[in-house]
Amino acid sequence: MGSAAAAEATARGEAATDAVASVTIGAQVWMARNLEVTTFRNGDPIAVAVGNAAWAAAARDRMPALTSYGDDPTYRERFGLLYNHHAVVDPRGLCPPGWRIPDNHDWDALEAHLGRSGAATALKSAVGWPGSGNGSNASGFDARPGGFRIQDGTSRLGGRVGYWWSLSTDATDQVTSILLFDYDGRIFRIQYPRGLGQSVRCLR
Repeated sequence: MGSAAAAEATARGEAATDAVASVTIGAQVWMARNLEVTTFRNGDPIAVAVGNAAWAAAARDRMPALTSYGDDPTYRERFGLLYNHHAVVDPRGLCPPGWRIPDNHDWDALEAHLGRSGAATALKSAVGWPGSGNGSNASGFDARPGGFRIQDGTSRLGGRVGYWWSLSTDATDQVTSILLFDYDGRIFRIQYPRGLGQSVRCLR
């Protein structure tokens, strides 16, 4: 790539980065909303899995895919889209230019900055969680309970629990998920298979 073309590509990347709403938390800059992209960074479309059978096929075939919780577009407006982990790690890039998927170290740094006993409270939105589950949103992260979609396509816990992918895996190829519950002020971590559909937050 020539110097002029490289400069143009860099400028495009910087413009895309600047256009994304963000929030600074400690030394980190996070997206201020869950991801809603429908194409990879190179412009290729991400397969949209509508219906349980289509989502289950994507998990079985290890195919990158996105979905709306319960195939309900109103959930997308409130919570963003859900992606399987095959989309998260696809080399074409899920996050916009200048952004990346967080790993366990990134989530750990976020939790440490906010204070481990009350990190979820600071991350959760001040509205939209059931009962007394709302947070303070003191961080500006505005985390909402988008639920998740399991490998067979069933959507679960929307409106109650928020699930976010990490890049980090364990020895059995299970992936760390970051969980915020409606009833607790702490962050939880659970290992899940790659075929689940969960929310994504990018950082830079």
